[in-house]
Amino acid sequence: MDAIIAVIYRPPDAPIESFKETLNHLQTKLGKRQKAEKMPGIFLMGDFNLPEIDWEFPDHTQCHSKNDQLAAKELLDFADRNFLSQAVNKPTRGVNIIDLVFTNRSQDIVETNTTDTQISDHNLVQLTLGYNPMQPERRTPKVFDKHSFRAVDFHRADFDKMNSQFSAVDWPLLEELCDKEGDGSDFLELITLTVLQVTLINSPKKPVDDPGGRKRAKTRQSRDRYILKRRRRKINARIHALKEKSPTSNKIAILTKEANILTFEIRELIVHHLNEMEAKAESLTTSPLIQMISLRLSKS
Repeated sequence: MDAIIAVIYRPPDAPIESFKETLNHLQTKLGKRQKAEKMPGIFLMGDFNLPEIDWEFPDHTQCHSKNDQLAAKELLDFADRNFLSQAVNKPTRGVNIIDLVFTNRSQDIVETNTTDTQISDHNLVQLTLGYNPMQPERRTPKVFDKHSFRAVDFHRADFDKMNSQFSAVDWPLLEELCDKEGDGSDFLELITLTVLQVTLINSPKKPVDDPGGRKRAKTRQSRDRYILKRRRRKINARIHALKEKSPTSNKIAILTKEANILTFEIRELIVHHLNEMEAKAESLTTSPLIQMISLRLSKS
């Protein structure tokens, strides 16, 4: 796995300006890698000396000093901006968690432990990863169905023509052709197939010999889902904290609505039973109904 490992030590009396400068320098380095459309694994660790941060509900942190409060805000904003999660959940010095590990690959962390050591008054932080970073990843080339959304290069699609053809479709007529006694799945499938037809007509195919393109597309898709899921987790944590501390707060309903919207967006990104629908798409393209749609679209 391609990874960036950074270590920061923030003294307890560190000026906020120097801490911001350190984070900005690291942000510049990360930004150069992100612009290359290749998101590396990020592991930011070190002694940050911010014991007041509640890592279960970091949005409700209460620091004793103004300097620590500003430093905590800068650190949490940096983590949010780079989609990082804090992995250490056990005390690292006394009863405080001040030695931290931030990463955007929390799914690769199997276990986190802190143990006493004779060489320091801090505990030793140990992370067990679910992969061997010294062993190159083995990638199996994937071959996509040429009649599926996955085979399409959306970056070069003619969206103006697609919008025009979507406007020409008689959607109420298509709905009438479906089973009205069912649960609506027939109409949903017909909509999907219609969109697939329009997409295939107006979009070039991905080059077959471009495994890098498939890799980047997969990385972007996984990252989009991860971003939405992480935002939803943070909102749910805030809802839980508000219910504990301010159960009558009006913000609970607002945050609940935001969480529901994120859930809908996540479901939109995950195509239900994609492989099954792709197989049906190819077999159904010869049906009279789909031929009628294709003929009408070709004339529009």
